[in-house]
Amino acid sequence: NTGSPARPSSRYMARLDRASGSGRIRPAISANSVCSVIGTGGSGILMNAPAAMRAENSAVRIILIKVVLFIVNLQLRLSLLPAAILSQPLSCIRLLKSLNSLLMSTKAELYKLLKANSGRFVSGQEIASRLELSRTAVWKAVRALEEEGFEIESARSQGYRLVSDAYSQLSLSCGLDIPVCFYDEIDSTNNEARRLLSQGTEAPFVVAAVRQTGGKGRRGRSFSSDEGGIYLSVVVPAGSSDSIETVTTRTAVALCRTIEGAGLKPAIKWVNDIYVDRRKAVGILCEGVVSMEDGRISEVVIGVGVNFDRAAFPPELENIASSLFPAGRAPVSRTDFACAEVRNILSSLTEENYADEYRRRCFILGQRISVIKPEGEWEAVALDVDDRAHLIVRYDDGSVETLSSGEVSTKVLS
Repeated sequence: NTGSPARPSSRYMARLDRASGSGRIRPAISANSVCSVIGTGGSGILMNAPAAMRAENSAVRIILIKVVLFIVNLQLRLSLLPAAILSQPLSCIRLLKSLNSLLMSTKAELYKLLKANSGRFVSGQEIASRLELSRTAVWKAVRALEEEGFEIESARSQGYRLVSDAYSQLSLSCGLDIPVCFYDEIDSTNNEARRLLSQGTEAPFVVAAVRQTGGKGRRGRSFSSDEGGIYLSVVVPAGSSDSIETVTTRTAVALCRTIEGAGLKPAIKWVNDIYVDRRKAVGILCEGVVSMEDGRISEVVIGVGVNFDRAAFPPELENIASSLFPAGRAPVSRTDFACAEVRNILSSLTEENYADEYRRRCFILGQRISVIKPEGEWEAVALDVDDRAHLIVRYDDGSVETLSSGEVSTKVLS
């Protein structure tokens, strides 16, 4: 068409204005107007061509009309999306959550497949077939995992291989059978667990974080919680354990089992500290949550801080604390360790013969210790730990006392 530049008719523009103003989509456009937009003019070149060519071009023209109508319709829908969000926010939020869940599900299924085949490549075709995805969708899911920190090796004609995990919501959720709430940074996982309970979250669940800004230990002490540790809280109903009083000691046994699974030899300092190479590597803080309805403990929050591969500590802790793997060469991933830790904690809560294992691992038994109470400090010998996790000591004057963890602290004398 050698005429002036084509412009949509005023009738078409008026329809667009009315559609935008009313929030309804009513794309109405004549064939000549559409052809004018795409440069055919509705006549001219087509009409001067031979009949066969005109017939062929008419078919092309119909296709072009449909394409333009689709584009116009799509643009209108996109232009009206903000209004739709304002008018129906809950529906839009549900839609976005559904789309996000779909993406998370795809990534999770891909991660679990690669994890189950650790050490070998899985072809793109096999992944696509087993997950019922297109090859393009597989590629996008791989890229999404890599953006989250997962290291995945790809090789032409071989496929994909998981090299290392990312410590994340996705990896922990795939490794555990209970819900996980994951944070890059939180004041305290125990505090967050309490907040979630107050908001109606039902136990059991896990709260995990990369860092804590307000980590805490027994008797209000602070717990250094920089990056390089595993900080999590396992929340269980109070009835999950045979005795709430023994949850701390059961958890200590569970952590020792987890650490031994990574090739190290831990020992327990009564009541809640775990040492490796004579330095503290793990701290445990268990707290009961009291129901406002009957005044009884309804849930137990089991907080655990593990110095996994921290390379440095504050000056005041340099001679006291240590990491499981200070050089950073852990034989197990942070994700696998955390998942094993949670599973061992949950299974220990109902074991009958855990007390003997605790005594065997408790390195202060038979040692001279200092018993520290609010009113003073006394030397004694640690004799035993009873089935309720109380420490039995004998003082220098020959008297014997059974100590509760909530009343005293102990210090091993060199």
